[in-house]
Amino acid sequence: MAQFRIVSRFRVPAQGTLATVFDVTAGFIVLRFPMFSSLTMKPAVNRHQSDSCAILIAFAPSVCCFRKTVCLFVGTLIAFLVGGAGVVCGADAWVSRSQGQGELATGPAAFGTSGLTTEPTKGYSLSNETAIEITAAGAMHSKSIMTAFRFERSEDKNFDAYPDGWTRRRDSQHPPYLPVKIVAHNPKSLDLTRGIDRFMLRPWEKVRSTIGFLPPLPPAASDWLIDHYLRIELDGGAAMLQSPTIPFDPNFRYQLTGRLFTDRLQHNHAFGELIFLNAAGEVIRTERSDSFSGTRSWTPWKTEMSSSPVGAVNMAVRLYLTPQQWGKDRDIYGAVGFDDLVVMQVPRVRVETDKRMAIYRPGDQPVIQMRVMGLLDTTNTARFVVVDTQGRQVAREDQPFRLEKIVVDSDGQAKEKRKAADAVAQYGAFEAAFLKDGAMDVDDPKNKSRPSRPDNSFAADSDVADAVSDSDPNQKVEIEATAEWKLPPLPAGFYTIRSGLIENGREWLRTETTLAVLADLPVMAAAGPFGWTLPEGVGNIDLKSVPEWLKNSGVYAVKYPFWIEPDDRVSLDNAAWLTERLKEAEVRCIGLLASPPPAIQTIIDEREKRQPVAANLFRDSRIWQPLLEPVMTRLTIRVPTWQLGFDGDHSFIGRPQLPEVIRGINRELQGYGQPIGVAISWPWLDVLPPEVGAVASAVSRATDEPFTADELELALRSMASDTVAATEPGKQRTRQENWLSLNPLDKTKYDRDSRITDLLLRMGTVRGHSVTGAFISNPRDRKQGILRSDWRPDDLYLPWRTASLLLGDVARVGAIQEEGTGSNMVFANDSRTMMMLWSLEPSTVDLYVGENVRQIDAWGRQSEPEKVDVGGQPKHRFRLDRTPIFLVDLDPVIVSMRMTTRLVKDRIDSLLGRRQQVELVIRNPTKYPLSGSVALVPPNDWIVESPPQAFEMVPGEESQLQFAIVLRNSARIGDVPLQFQCFLRNEPIRRFTLERKIAVGPDGLDVEVITKQVDDTLVVQLQLRNSSDKDQLYDCLLFPPEGRQYQRRQIGVAAGATVRRDFTWEDAQSLIGKTMLLRAVEQGGGRILNQSINVTR
Repeated sequence: MAQFRIVSRFRVPAQGTLATVFDVTAGFIVLRFPMFSSLTMKPAVNRHQSDSCAILIAFAPSVCCFRKTVCLFVGTLIAFLVGGAGVVCGADAWVSRSQGQGELATGPAAFGTSGLTTEPTKGYSLSNETAIEITAAGAMHSKSIMTAFRFERSEDKNFDAYPDGWTRRRDSQHPPYLPVKIVAHNPKSLDLTRGIDRFMLRPWEKVRSTIGFLPPLPPAASDWLIDHYLRIELDGGAAMLQSPTIPFDPNFRYQLTGRLFTDRLQHNHAFGELIFLNAAGEVIRTERSDSFSGTRSWTPWKTEMSSSPVGAVNMAVRLYLTPQQWGKDRDIYGAVGFDDLVVMQVPRVRVETDKRMAIYRPGDQPVIQMRVMGLLDTTNTARFVVVDTQGRQVAREDQPFRLEKIVVDSDGQAKEKRKAADAVAQYGAFEAAFLKDGAMDVDDPKNKSRPSRPDNSFAADSDVADAVSDSDPNQKVEIEATAEWKLPPLPAGFYTIRSGLIENGREWLRTETTLAVLADLPVMAAAGPFGWTLPEGVGNIDLKSVPEWLKNSGVYAVKYPFWIEPDDRVSLDNAAWLTERLKEAEVRCIGLLASPPPAIQTIIDEREKRQPVAANLFRDSRIWQPLLEPVMTRLTIRVPTWQLGFDGDHSFIGRPQLPEVIRGINRELQGYGQPIGVAISWPWLDVLPPEVGAVASAVSRATDEPFTADELELALRSMASDTVAATEPGKQRTRQENWLSLNPLDKTKYDRDSRITDLLLRMGTVRGHSVTGAFISNPRDRKQGILRSDWRPDDLYLPWRTASLLLGDVARVGAIQEEGTGSNMVFANDSRTMMMLWSLEPSTVDLYVGENVRQIDAWGRQSEPEKVDVGGQPKHRFRLDRTPIFLVDLDPVIVSMRMTTRLVKDRIDSLLGRRQQVELVIRNPTKYPLSGSVALVPPNDWIVESPPQAFEMVPGEESQLQFAIVLRNSARIGDVPLQFQCFLRNEPIRRFTLERKIAVGPDGLDVEVITKQVDDTLVVQLQLRNSSDKDQLYDCLLFPPEGRQYQRRQIGVAAGATVRRDFTWEDAQSLIGKTMLLRAVEQGGGRILNQSINVTR
């Protein structure tokens, strides 16, 4: 049988297709392109079949018609079967097109090689196949396709329309009657190719009569040309399918990719998983793709790149079509299709920092290290790029790799490392020989002529290898390539380290990690309500570093799981040590009784039929009480509050006699130690019965979707936060703690700046209410963006820390309502005043709130605000966007007076030439007497007759100042900004300007003017709304720009009525952008209304 190999696959960008290059014999090349726009074909997979050992050879659609292709298919297939050299062109005539037009130029040097023979495969595995994609820019990205599931004819050898080796879950939730089968993408194409099969039967018999060794039937064209996929249809229920197991190499990382479509999925969703199994077949790690619902066409998806966990022996692929929320609505009808499932294998890359949590201080020089397993090509170098929050490159460095030899024990732990410079030459010689003879199957023991590969695929010194084989046969020697870079000192901020391997000038195996440089904030709260829930503890992190890490992260309270097996003394000692250190670090520790160890879970629920939620775990105190005795005895002295169940565990809702149940649990838990309090979770949208709140020391509120800041404000206002009923008759009334979940918006649905703004505004809202605990339910949840799964900081870590440390011990006291100050919140305590400032649109704000103001952004970076002079008054200029900034070291007197100063009346009448009064109320916010003066700066067309008004106030006193004003004949109606210049004599002397807005116009009459262009006519519509109890009559004159005649209307408006009148001018275009003047004179009264009108379309 002829032997062949895949030289490469490449993409033709202009056509969006993939071509496969097969090297059949020396000096010849076979190119395979997708063809027939009426047929759905699979361009990205080798189409050889193990039973016929035949291969399709065809041209691009631009050079083939249907009939010619049929003849070419027959002739080429026969030629290949006879001589093994169905050639199309010589090796020197490879595809060559202009790269400038987005095409490609290919040749032997442009492609990697990979041996592949026509030996039968397992049907689902395409080992040793390399897919290389060359983009229009010439960049090459390489991944090894370890396993592919294409759902083609070769994967259904028994013709049952179900993929060979796949299994499906069958139970009450996953009924076996749901249709799951392999179908064609295009049924019409299938019928067409079957016609080709019938057409070939007669000529095949003639050829076979001449060539006797041909099989009785020709290979089916439909098997080669028709693309299939796996289709799952709903009829109620759900479906879960699992592939055959897939072996893996721990030196590599793996990623599952695929395509799917969904049809009419409203309550169900579809997704894929790459799972890792232990020797018992149990799942020990899952990498899940995004989920898809609704109706969508074929969409690519993928899982995260993953390394194999310790204890894993195999992988498998799972496909799901399930309800989005079990126990709720589900779809009756709908379908999903899966195709092109590919498990990609790449060398295992780890990018690490010299600090476990990747938390640094200004002046530190972080050390970044890249470790690669399964790579021994010394031509590779490591590239490190440091990027800040704006995507700007901060630093970049290329570093060479050094090789180390690692002895790995049976647990996957490195026991010994040695330099392995000598391994490079040995491995390089082996690889050179291997690639030279790359057409052979390197795993076939029949190939005795191939060079022997070093032990365990890597070179090893004989002394190390002997020591390994003598001590532990399960140990092995691996080679690890390492590159290291010591960064320059970085300023405070969040940074992404993008790393990759440079091979022949091209970058591949890109990965990234993060680090944070913590700012030394000018003020940091000593206490606060903000905290984290760590539902799984801290894993393998060194406990000694946890208290300081939490404190530096702005975590003032932590919910920590302490359900430990009674005889696990080591864990109990560690728990006691941790609680003591948390107390010393002033981090409140709340015990979490939510997830018992498997052995205890089995005791509590022998039949394993109940969900492990709090209401089920604490159902029978005779079972759980003895199991918790060691824990409670050791820890209650340091942990006085214990939460039953995780955040969001609302299983107690609907429980009969719930107050008595909670009181009983509390009583049983207190039996082994100090008096404690019990906390439960409760949904925001359900009313908490007062009798339940009376027995719970804390109630943690949560929702499936986070509230907005405005929604949270309303919810907190309506929540009963005062004293509740006594826990037992005759005892003193207690105060219930209010906790809530403060989970950020979903990282997969919202952009970073929106998530930062939302989180900070909700944190600011919390400080306006009596909330004693605001927790992020799982900071390692990748959707929340606080921490990554490896405990390194994510993009919301620093904004969380900055807000928590600044807002922790201050209360929200209000906002400055002056014009042009942007959106803001003001916070204060006895010692400091600060402000959070933002704007939905980019804007500039000039504001004076003290002499020594400092600005801090969400990342903790400090800056001095720009000082400007506005109308002779000193101000600070702030450039705002939707991400809030913090202003600290504010002058509490100035800020308080800006918030509390008010006008007695916010409207004056439009009585031109007559004296009227503007009255201002100011308040002394200090604890000492305050004296000074206030002057009203006259606006345009106003006369202020009163001099600056002096005041003297005792602490807390209010003073009312009166200013006599006269409106000139040209004074306009509408909102007029007033400026009050304040001078405070107390040390330090303060001078600042307050701005308030007052409306000018008759009380009860609203004037509105609208302009619009109709053809070439300008229409000015005047609307008068009389909300008073008297009829009013006005003589209205509308003055256009110079050169046009004014128009006059007399308009009467009855009490409670609205009247509209239109004024029209020709040649509207000449008036657009100009200003008109409306003058309305009250008949029988002294009011004159002047209003400027800007003409628009």
